[in-house]
Amino acid sequence: MLHPDKKTPVAGAGIVRLSSGTGTITDEAGRFSLLVQPHDSILVRAVGFRPVLYQVKPEQGTAQQLLFVLQEEVQQIREVEVRSAPLLVKRPTEQLKPTITPPPPVPPRPPTLLFNPVSYFSKEGRQRRKLRKYLTREEERRQQQEAERLRLEQEQQRQNYNRFFKDNTGYR
Repeated sequence: MLHPDKKTPVAGAGIVRLSSGTGTITDEAGRFSLLVQPHDSILVRAVGFRPVLYQVKPEQGTAQQLLFVLQEEVQQIREVEVRSAPLLVKRPTEQLKPTITPPPPVPPRPPTLLFNPVSYFSKEGRQRRKLRKYLTREEERRQQQEAERLRLEQEQQRQNYNRFFKDNTGYR
């Protein structure tokens, strides 16, 4: 992704595969990687630039290097005038008790999604996946230890019961 001067990269441009809705963003050098099928359409968008629609050409299934030069798009907005309105009802402020309102609760962070490449391939995402894998292995190991402990305990109880009987192999 390059600016019209063909020297400066465009960082943070969004690239979306229109057939599936999956996408990615460009890095600081203006590079990106996206898996597409032949004849797919991809849409490239960045703030301050015109969107570009590109039809993927059928190649031999190899990685293609594409160079997009984005055209700047300048938009003029109308002038805005801000005025305050006079108060309609005048109240004495000394008689009013201050209302104490608790701060609104902080909304929880959105979950890390698999199809969000920014969060999935980040360092935090990799660490979360490693932690999840480690915790599941530890849980499986703990369950195996518990099963082995129960088996040994049952064997001990059976031997304890059989000690009362002479020449008996026990119940099964």
